[in-house]
Amino acid sequence: MELKDVENLIHTDEKARKSVDDAHQHKYDIKQKIANDKKHISDEAWQQVKEEVDQIKKELDDGIHKASEDNELEYKEISSRIQQVYQTKKEEWMETIIKHCLD
Repeated sequence: MELKDVENLIHTDEKARKSVDDAHQHKYDIKQKIANDKKHISDEAWQQVKEEVDQIKKELDDGIHKASEDNELEYKEISSRIQQVYQTKKEEWMETIIKHCLD
């Protein structure tokens, strides 16, 4: 083999090594981009789910608060009616109880 052939072989080998290194770097860069994109998509999806859950929780909390207010109002109305019935019937009930006790 002549010197020129050896130099040519070395040059071809260097080019091939550079191509392989470039291919490995390109493969690494693509894997990194895929990993970053996957993380971004996952984070975005979880953020969206969190926002939806927070919205549903707020709606449920509002519903519970409204139901609680409605129940409190109903309780006060019923309690007032019971007090009115008691006030109007207490004398009659006391007489009935005393009459039953004495008989």
